[in-house]
Amino acid sequence: MIDDMAATLLQQVHRDMLKDAVPLIQNLRKTQVDNISEDDIREQFREAFDKHPHRNLEYVQECFGRSDMAIQEKDKNNPLILYELKTYFKPNEIPHLNIGAIMKDVYKLYTRKSNAKAYFIIVCKRNLVNTCPDFIKETGTNSVGLNKKYTVRAILYDVTITAKHREVNNDFVILSWEVEKKPIPKKKKK
Repeated sequence: MIDDMAATLLQQVHRDMLKDAVPLIQNLRKTQVDNISEDDIREQFREAFDKHPHRNLEYVQECFGRSDMAIQEKDKNNPLILYELKTYFKPNEIPHLNIGAIMKDVYKLYTRKSNAKAYFIIVCKRNLVNTCPDFIKETGTNSVGLNKKYTVRAILYDVTITAKHREVNNDFVILSWEVEKKPIPKKKKK
């Protein structure tokens, strides 16, 4: 388990990475306009992560059961934070029409085998959040505070997610929710 001090550090790493990615994504928007892929955004997060010296942490992609990104201890195959990312910039990428894929990623984080913290992140054009389910719309329009809990149906389970970070500018938003881990069933006594 992660102690309180380590958890606070990881929350700060998460916030810094998302905040520092904003100008990097703004530059992408200027050069690539709507031709931005999920891979492009992951690279911006990597660059943002690398801006801060994290002595014992490293950023990795496509790992730990195919999570989009993770932060782990260097030289250890032990994730501390797992991420699933969805991006919506291309004309055919519309979050409210892709809610099944969103819930599939939330479910993957909910049923993770690791005790790592887990965050679901959406990066999309700002005008798209108004047509989304409440947890996206409310977080993306600043109509609720951070730490607001939502219960969402993710594949087979009702999952609790908590709004943890948002970066909202004139053009796009970066939104993140922490996904609670599926409780491990207690063994029945014989």
